[in-house]
Amino acid sequence: MVFPKLKRRLSYLFTPEGRDFLRLYRSCAKRRRYRPLNNVSFGGLSFDVPDAPSFFWQYVDIFKNQSYLFRSDTSSPVIYDCGANVGVSVAYFKSLYPGARVVAFEPDEEIYGYLSRNLSRNNLLEDVALHNAAVWTHAKGVSFASDGADGGHVEECSGGRVVPSVDLKEMLLGEKRVDLLKMDIEGAETVVIPTLKHVLNRVRNLFCEYHSWGTERNGTERNGTERNAG
Repeated sequence: MVFPKLKRRLSYLFTPEGRDFLRLYRSCAKRRRYRPLNNVSFGGLSFDVPDAPSFFWQYVDIFKNQSYLFRSDTSSPVIYDCGANVGVSVAYFKSLYPGARVVAFEPDEEIYGYLSRNLSRNNLLEDVALHNAAVWTHAKGVSFASDGADGGHVEECSGGRVVPSVDLKEMLLGEKRVDLLKMDIEGAETVVIPTLKHVLNRVRNLFCEYHSWGTERNGTERNGTERNAG
């Protein structure tokens, strides 16, 4: 059984996707953190990225491992991408369903610039709505801590830099159906998801990356008690 598995893995490296993987591993995975890298190409696309290692692992997770793969009974599904970062996930969704309508959120102003430019230069903005805002429980703005890559997070109690926010519950109420709700919002899911209990019946597929530090970072836990997010 070992040899067939090894054979499959080796044969992958000779496919176009495998060659992309090797090239990106050499150029991105071992590069020092937080140094911009321009014109990173994969699958016929070209991205500028602020942090090559984090981009590489996004590529592996999304394009190689296809963590966001889902089946839809329509060629134009509605996808909410909460935590779009530099646009790898949006590019994947549009490769999967070119006719998809994507609503994407990225609160970090600098990262949002990469997201917007990457999608524009690759002609991926058709039926894509971009929001430079944090997904949250209200639209009053929220404190946000940037890490310059893919780890920026809401810190509602920090009194730090305030970024625009959207009330995800209210946005979902405006949709008859959402085919995929993808959430990678660095801990804010512990606050946001409980407020969605009455609208999740509109969502066909849900992907949520859970971050165990969420209650510590965003202020939902203080002295062992949990604040009501609703």
